[in-house]
Amino acid sequence: MLSFEGGGTVVVVGGTGEGCQALNRARPPIVRSKAITDVDLLALDDELLEVLATWDHAVKNDARFVNGAFALMHWGAWTGLVALLIALVGAWITRPGARRRGFALTLTGAVAGAVAFGVPFALLQSAKASPPIHDITTDTENPPRFVAMIALRQGSPNSVEYEGEAVAAQQRMAYPDIRPVTLAEPPDAAFKRALTAARDIGWQIVAAVPAQGRIEATDTTLWFGFKDDIAVRVTPAAAGSRIDVRSVSRLGEGDLGKNAARIRAYMRRIQQ
Repeated sequence: MLSFEGGGTVVVVGGTGEGCQALNRARPPIVRSKAITDVDLLALDDELLEVLATWDHAVKNDARFVNGAFALMHWGAWTGLVALLIALVGAWITRPGARRRGFALTLTGAVAGAVAFGVPFALLQSAKASPPIHDITTDTENPPRFVAMIALRQGSPNSVEYEGEAVAAQQRMAYPDIRPVTLAEPPDAAFKRALTAARDIGWQIVAAVPAQGRIEATDTTLWFGFKDDIAVRVTPAAAGSRIDVRSVSRLGEGDLGKNAARIRAYMRRIQQ
């Protein structure tokens, strides 16, 4: 792309008749030139990043944004796939030994396109594989309860009231490994360990009540800034202390398996 003195631009495509001819001397002097390749398609990612950066300001307590998130993932996957295919064509045209240059750039574009396609595609596949539930707990018979969090969840589509066996049965089938952890230490020490682990993994602590063995916290998802709430309960057990966890999404019928993954990561952290 050529920019001329006094304004005006022209795009000259390599390999075309115009690209093989000398520039018209009657045109104003050239003040700037820029090579445009297929890799410039990656500029689409800037728009995606801008959407993601402002998503947190847009997401309030409206389930419409969950549908928007899935639409954005579909869009991202298809855009990434198209960019990948175009970059692969460019890589073939500029392959080593060919007359045209730019193989490294087009190869980089192909890698970026693969990532842009692979990440949202994997999330969509996870959505299909996960059950349509958003409330996961290590104790389905007596899940940890929220107290301080109730005021913060005012207006959220998803309630903090556990929906009972209908949800529990789906959880047991999909996530049979989600179970409480027993520590060989007294409840006060176990509570400190549980609180430290919650802080270490980046949760925002809302309440910590040692006398009740209760911790409440909020975690914000990476991609869309959705907020999920967590309740941790520490109780005495014959072998020391038992730790139960519950993770609940504020929005959405399903959670892409995020709540179960969060509980697993937290339990691993506690046992380190």
